[in-house]
Amino acid sequence: MLWTLLLALILLLLLQAQLLVCLHELRASLTSVTSATPSGTSNVSTLQRLPGAIIIGVRKGGTRALLEMLNLHPDVEVAKTEIHYFNLDENFRKGLDWYRAQMPMTLPGQLTVEKTPGYFTAPAAPRRIWATNPAVKLLLIIRDPAERLVSDYTQVLHNRKQQNKPYQPLEEMLLSQGHINTKYKALQRSFYYQHLARWLELFPREQIHIVDGEALIQNPFPELQKAEKFLELPPRIKPDNFYFNVTKGFYCMLSAGHDKCLDESKGRPHAPLSNEAFQKLCRYLRVPNQIFFKMMANAAVRQFRRSVAHTLRRARAESGRKTENVSLRKSGMSSVPDELFGVGGEFKRRGRSLRALFVIRSKLFMSDREKEVSGTIVTARPLVLPHLMMAACCYGDEGICNCGSETEGKERDGASDNETKSDSGVPEVPVSADDTPEVLNKALSGLSSRWRNWWVRGILTLAMISFFFIIIYLGPMVLMMIVLCVQIKCFQEIITIGYSVYHSYHLPWFRTLSWYFLLCVNYFFYGETVTDYFFSLVQREEPLRILSKYHRFISFALYLTGFCMFVLSLVKKHYRLQFYMFGWTHVTLLIVVTQSHLIIHNLFEGMIWFIVPISCVICNDIMAYMFGFFFGRTPLIKLSPKKTWEGFIGGFFATIVFGILLSYVMAGYRYFVCPVEFNNDSNRFTVDCEPSELFQLQDYGLPSVLQSITGWTTVKLYPFQIHSIALSSFASIMGPFGGFFASGFKRAFKIKDFANTIPGHGGIMDRFDCQYLMATFVNVYIASFIRGPNPSKVIQQLLALRPDQQLHIFNSLKAHLTEKGLLPALEEAA
Repeated sequence: MLWTLLLALILLLLLQAQLLVCLHELRASLTSVTSATPSGTSNVSTLQRLPGAIIIGVRKGGTRALLEMLNLHPDVEVAKTEIHYFNLDENFRKGLDWYRAQMPMTLPGQLTVEKTPGYFTAPAAPRRIWATNPAVKLLLIIRDPAERLVSDYTQVLHNRKQQNKPYQPLEEMLLSQGHINTKYKALQRSFYYQHLARWLELFPREQIHIVDGEALIQNPFPELQKAEKFLELPPRIKPDNFYFNVTKGFYCMLSAGHDKCLDESKGRPHAPLSNEAFQKLCRYLRVPNQIFFKMMANAAVRQFRRSVAHTLRRARAESGRKTENVSLRKSGMSSVPDELFGVGGEFKRRGRSLRALFVIRSKLFMSDREKEVSGTIVTARPLVLPHLMMAACCYGDEGICNCGSETEGKERDGASDNETKSDSGVPEVPVSADDTPEVLNKALSGLSSRWRNWWVRGILTLAMISFFFIIIYLGPMVLMMIVLCVQIKCFQEIITIGYSVYHSYHLPWFRTLSWYFLLCVNYFFYGETVTDYFFSLVQREEPLRILSKYHRFISFALYLTGFCMFVLSLVKKHYRLQFYMFGWTHVTLLIVVTQSHLIIHNLFEGMIWFIVPISCVICNDIMAYMFGFFFGRTPLIKLSPKKTWEGFIGGFFATIVFGILLSYVMAGYRYFVCPVEFNNDSNRFTVDCEPSELFQLQDYGLPSVLQSITGWTTVKLYPFQIHSIALSSFASIMGPFGGFFASGFKRAFKIKDFANTIPGHGGIMDRFDCQYLMATFVNVYIASFIRGPNPSKVIQQLLALRPDQQLHIFNSLKAHLTEKGLLPALEEAA
């Protein structure tokens, strides 16, 4: 009674706290709406309006930073996610009302801004946007195209590592037989002029504002001033809205006393790329960039030239050396077309000004060969960092690209290595291609990738089967512990995928609550199991008896505590996402925990009900792979392209035969067929019993056709072998659908495996995706066709009753047997 009162008190306190939080949030929301509505305009309602400005690209150019910085303006409301309305047909078909519904609520006079970098490179996007609103203002943020390409690859590489999928090194994707791979998508995105041409066919140049992505990161306020002017907004963003975060290495924002920084994916060190490959990339991008500069020519040329002259004088002063006969005109600046400098903004790379690098024929940066050809006398050459010279090449200077020395290239490569090593904030998850043990890699190095994968999978499969035999030998308790460990690992793999997908939102308590719910559910299920199978032990111990009596109430109270913790953790602007993750956790619990609980119940019916179904699934998996590997030609299902009809059919018949043979062997041993029961005298599990008729040999007559072939009239079989055909058939026909379900799940999140725990096989969940479906079938099959009333459990429940209740049941049973005429016969027999 005391336990009940304490739990009820705790429950009331939690509910009271939840109610107070809800009232506080409701009061705060009402206050914010009231304060947001100006005096005298209380009848003006907020609406979802189509965007008046769209950030169209470029990808990995700084679009997220620009959007968040524009959001500092009080007259700007931004769409928090990328809508992909104009570049994805499935979204565009949803109509303009759907698109408007994705926009934030705005007051009259406020500007709605949307950001989707995919618009810039999408062929259909310009015409669709123009047809929707020809007066919309477009913002295009650009950066060094070579730097953008490397950043693009780094982002994809990071995502694939988190998804445990292999990915080629950047140099292998960028180069094909020593030449630039023009089919590489990241390279095609860096051809700015090709994509810009589609936009200029419909939109006038004045309607497209170019933002310098590097300048925005290094000194955001001037770029925001230009954006405010372009968007015709009153100047509200101040220098005080930005501060440099030394730890992160870039500017963060301040608004209303709260600071906000871009997430950890921003500023990530780039993937390494050799000096030679980077130079080839620079040379290849030279002409496309010149064309882009000509297209974007505007009145900023004169200002840009003045900036170049200032940088040139500063370079002279810093070097401490005099350069003869060098002036802006003599250096070749006047010979360069004005269009090359019509960028509209000052390009920067890695925090150092690129304006000096645009002095394309300047003798400050020429190689010795060029100095001799030009006839210009240069007394000394100032120090220029190699990566800056390479960046200049990418903007049109082929000469600078050729002057990088071997030492400079080594410095760049070393810097890349250091950057990679310093990436302590990004977890290093080994990809599936590298998880094979070194011993196997060396032994199989001479084989093709197809046969190498075949041998790796085969060797590890034999190792897992051997481990399975060892577990069986150790007994049922070890089997139960292994089931629990597998359950926890599978749960961890699925939850990790969810966390990887949504980790950038920093949802509070997500992992903590997920594991807490796992603990609650396991407490409930395993408590039920303990009550059923350890009844005598539970009744002997007073604390266990109390816990058993109020087990379900305690389980519900624990779950309710987690539920309240989830409600208290809700964060404004992430409500929908947090409910997604709440559902994610509960579906994972439904798939993993409940199924593992059924596996343990099957185990208590007899180890044969555990071993035969699992072995049939393993056999079907192996044989389907073998038949598909050698004979597969016809695809089975799109969700799993490697599955074939040949493998499916071959695996079916092989599993049927295997199930019959394995059942025949195991049915002759009491160790496998006897139910697992707890012995009160020895306080341990026992598997000793008199086998039921299900596991006793019986004669079965053969059909006449088989009699004529074999010459036998009857055959001795265990009845369980008949049931094994049903188990094998389910394992072969329906079991793979568990694998197809897992394949669909992995494709939805673009991952190859749940994890890389087992080389060649993926994660634990990849190996047990069919087992959980099989466990449910076996449990239902036993309950429907095998299991009958259990006298021992009935007696245990009777012993738990009060004496008067036991006496009442005794008298009722005696009267019933007397009516049936059984009791006198039993008495005479006695």
